Amino acid sequence: VVFKMLLFDNLGVRVMAVMMVIITIMQSSVVLSKFRETVAMLTLQDQLNRAAETDFLTGLDNRKAFMAKLDAACREGQGLLALADLDQFKPINDTHGHMAGDAVLVEVATRMKQVAVSATSVARLGGDEFALLLWNLSETDARAKAAALEEMIDRLTFVFRGRTITAGASAGIAPLAGQEPA
Repeated sequence: VVFKMLLFDNLGVRVMAVMMVIITIMQSSVVLSKFRETVAMLTLQDQLNRAAETDFLTGLDNRKAFMAKLDAACREGQGLLALADLDQFKPINDTHGHMAGDAVLVEVATRMKQVAVSATSVARLGGDEFALLLWNLSETDARAKAAALEEMIDRLTFVFRGRTITAGASAGIAPLAGQEPA
Protein backbone atom coordinates (compact mmCIF):
# COMPACT_ATOMS: atom_id res chain seq x y z
CA VAL A 1 0.00 0.00 0.00
CA VAL A 2 2.78 2.40 0.97
CA PHE A 3 4.68 1.62 -2.21
CA LYS A 4 1.62 2.39 -4.34
CA MET A 5 1.04 5.60 -2.39
CA LEU A 6 4.65 6.68 -3.07
CA LEU A 7 4.05 6.26 -6.81
CA PHE A 8 0.94 8.40 -6.71
CA ASP A 9 1.05 11.81 -8.46
CA ASN A 10 -0.45 13.71 -5.53
CA LEU A 11 2.25 15.13 -3.24
CA GLY A 12 -0.03 14.88 -0.19
CA VAL A 13 -0.51 11.13 -0.74
CA ARG A 14 3.27 10.63 -1.07
CA VAL A 15 3.89 12.60 2.13
CA MET A 16 1.27 10.46 3.88
CA ALA A 17 3.12 7.32 2.69
CA VAL A 18 6.42 8.64 4.11
CA MET A 19 4.69 9.49 7.39
CA MET A 20 3.25 5.97 7.53
CA VAL A 21 6.77 4.52 7.11
CA ILE A 22 8.15 6.83 9.82
CA ILE A 23 5.31 5.96 12.22
CA THR A 24 5.80 2.23 11.55
CA ILE A 25 9.53 2.51 12.30
CA MET A 26 8.82 4.45 15.50
CA GLN A 27 6.22 1.92 16.64
CA SER A 28 8.55 -1.00 15.96
CA SER A 29 11.25 0.80 17.95
CA VAL A 30 8.86 1.19 20.89
CA VAL A 31 7.82 -2.47 20.67
CA LEU A 32 11.48 -3.61 20.61
CA SER A 33 12.31 -1.37 23.57
CA LYS A 34 9.41 -2.77 25.59
CA PHE A 35 10.46 -6.31 24.63
CA ARG A 36 14.05 -5.68 25.82
CA GLU A 37 12.75 -4.10 29.02
CA THR A 38 10.47 -7.08 29.70
CA VAL A 39 13.29 -9.57 29.08
CA ALA A 40 15.61 -7.62 31.41
CA MET A 41 12.91 -7.49 34.11
CA LEU A 42 12.21 -11.23 33.84
CA THR A 43 15.94 -12.01 33.99
CA LEU A 44 16.37 -9.86 37.07
CA GLN A 45 13.31 -11.42 38.70
CA ASP A 46 14.75 -14.90 38.05
CA GLN A 47 18.10 -13.85 39.56
CA LEU A 48 16.34 -12.43 42.63
CA ASN A 49 14.28 -15.61 43.05
CA ARG A 50 17.46 -17.71 42.87
CA ALA A 51 19.25 -15.40 45.31
CA ALA A 52 16.34 -15.68 47.76
CA GLU A 53 16.82 -19.46 47.88
CA THR A 54 20.61 -19.71 47.70
CA ASP A 55 23.29 -19.29 50.34
CA PHE A 56 25.46 -16.45 49.08
CA LEU A 57 28.76 -17.95 50.30
CA THR A 58 28.49 -21.60 49.32
CA GLY A 59 25.96 -21.52 46.50
CA LEU A 60 23.97 -24.25 48.27
CA ASP A 61 20.26 -24.06 48.99
CA ASN A 62 19.49 -21.84 51.97
CA ARG A 63 17.19 -22.72 54.87
CA LYS A 64 14.07 -21.45 53.06
CA ALA A 65 14.66 -23.57 49.96
CA PHE A 66 15.66 -26.60 52.02
CA MET A 67 12.57 -26.44 54.22
CA ALA A 68 10.30 -26.28 51.16
CA LYS A 69 11.98 -29.35 49.66
CA LEU A 70 11.92 -31.15 53.01
CA ASP A 71 8.20 -30.42 53.30
CA ALA A 72 7.57 -31.98 49.90
CA ALA A 73 9.75 -35.00 50.75
CA CYS A 74 7.91 -35.56 54.03
CA ARG A 75 4.57 -35.53 52.21
CA GLU A 76 5.93 -38.17 49.83
CA GLY A 77 7.30 -40.20 52.76
CA GLN A 78 10.55 -41.08 51.03
CA GLY A 79 14.11 -40.01 51.36
CA LEU A 80 17.03 -39.62 53.68
CA LEU A 81 17.81 -36.57 55.81
CA ALA A 82 21.33 -35.83 56.99
CA LEU A 83 22.27 -32.91 59.23
CA ALA A 84 25.86 -31.88 59.95
CA ASP A 85 27.27 -29.26 62.29
CA LEU A 86 30.97 -28.37 62.22
CA ASP A 87 32.80 -28.96 65.50
CA GLN A 88 35.08 -26.26 66.84
CA PHE A 89 34.26 -23.87 64.02
CA LYS A 90 34.64 -20.74 66.17
CA PRO A 91 38.29 -21.53 67.01
CA ILE A 92 39.04 -21.81 63.27
CA ASN A 93 37.64 -18.31 62.74
CA ASP A 94 39.46 -17.01 65.83
CA THR A 95 42.81 -18.63 64.98
CA HIS A 96 42.94 -18.38 61.19
CA GLY A 97 40.48 -15.56 60.50
CA HIS A 98 37.04 -15.36 58.97
CA MET A 99 38.33 -15.89 55.44
CA ALA A 100 39.66 -19.27 56.56
CA GLY A 101 36.31 -20.00 58.19
CA ASP A 102 34.57 -19.11 54.94
CA ALA A 103 36.99 -21.38 53.08
CA VAL A 104 36.07 -24.24 55.45
CA LEU A 105 32.36 -23.65 54.76
CA VAL A 106 32.94 -23.60 51.01
CA GLU A 107 35.05 -26.77 51.23
CA VAL A 108 32.36 -28.59 53.21
CA ALA A 109 29.77 -27.47 50.65
CA THR A 110 31.91 -28.73 47.78
CA ARG A 111 32.47 -32.09 49.45
CA MET A 112 28.80 -32.50 50.30
CA LYS A 113 27.84 -31.84 46.68
CA GLN A 114 30.40 -34.46 45.59
CA VAL A 115 29.03 -37.04 48.02
CA ALA A 116 25.44 -36.47 46.95
CA VAL A 117 25.41 -35.52 43.29
CA SER A 118 21.81 -36.66 42.93
CA ALA A 119 20.58 -35.00 46.13
CA THR A 120 17.25 -33.23 46.14
CA SER A 121 18.85 -30.54 48.27
CA VAL A 122 22.27 -29.81 49.71
CA ALA A 123 21.86 -26.81 51.98
CA ARG A 124 23.62 -24.53 54.38
CA LEU A 125 21.03 -23.89 57.05
CA GLY A 126 23.05 -21.14 58.69
CA GLY A 127 26.41 -20.62 60.36
CA ASP A 128 28.18 -23.96 60.29
CA GLU A 129 25.05 -26.12 59.89
CA PHE A 130 24.51 -28.16 56.74
CA ALA A 131 21.74 -30.46 55.54
CA LEU A 132 21.36 -33.02 52.84
CA LEU A 133 18.10 -34.37 51.46
CA LEU A 134 18.16 -37.46 49.28
CA TRP A 135 15.04 -38.64 47.50
CA ASN A 136 13.89 -42.08 46.29
CA LEU A 137 16.79 -44.14 47.61
CA SER A 138 16.91 -47.85 48.18
CA GLU A 139 18.02 -48.89 51.66
CA THR A 140 21.40 -49.99 50.23
CA ASP A 141 21.94 -46.65 48.48
CA ALA A 142 20.89 -44.78 51.62
CA ARG A 143 23.45 -46.71 53.69
CA ALA A 144 26.17 -46.03 51.11
CA LYS A 145 25.41 -42.29 51.01
CA ALA A 146 25.32 -42.14 54.81
CA ALA A 147 28.72 -43.88 55.03
CA ALA A 148 30.21 -41.55 52.39
CA LEU A 149 28.88 -38.50 54.24
CA GLU A 150 30.27 -39.70 57.57
CA GLU A 151 33.65 -40.41 55.95
CA MET A 152 33.69 -36.96 54.34
CA ILE A 153 32.88 -35.33 57.66
CA ASP A 154 35.58 -37.29 59.52
CA ARG A 155 38.36 -35.98 57.30
CA LEU A 156 37.93 -32.25 56.83
CA THR A 157 41.59 -31.38 56.42
CA PHE A 158 42.80 -28.99 53.75
CA VAL A 159 45.33 -26.24 53.15
CA PHE A 160 44.34 -22.57 53.20
CA ARG A 161 47.04 -20.01 52.39
CA GLY A 162 49.80 -22.40 53.38
CA ARG A 163 48.17 -23.45 56.65
CA THR A 164 46.65 -26.84 57.28
CA ILE A 165 43.18 -26.55 58.71
CA THR A 166 41.42 -29.48 60.27
CA ALA A 167 37.75 -29.45 61.13
CA GLY A 168 35.45 -32.13 62.38
CA ALA A 169 31.73 -32.35 62.37
CA SER A 170 28.85 -34.02 64.11
CA ALA A 171 26.25 -35.55 61.86
CA GLY A 172 22.92 -37.23 62.16
CA ILE A 173 21.26 -39.27 59.46
CA ALA A 174 17.64 -40.34 59.49
CA PRO A 175 15.11 -41.71 57.04
CA LEU A 176 12.01 -39.69 56.35
CA ALA A 177 8.69 -41.14 57.43
CA GLY A 178 7.80 -44.54 56.11
CA GLN A 179 11.34 -45.90 55.75
CA GLU A 180 13.59 -48.07 57.86
CA PRO A 181 16.67 -46.36 59.38
CA ALA A 182 19.76 -46.43 57.18
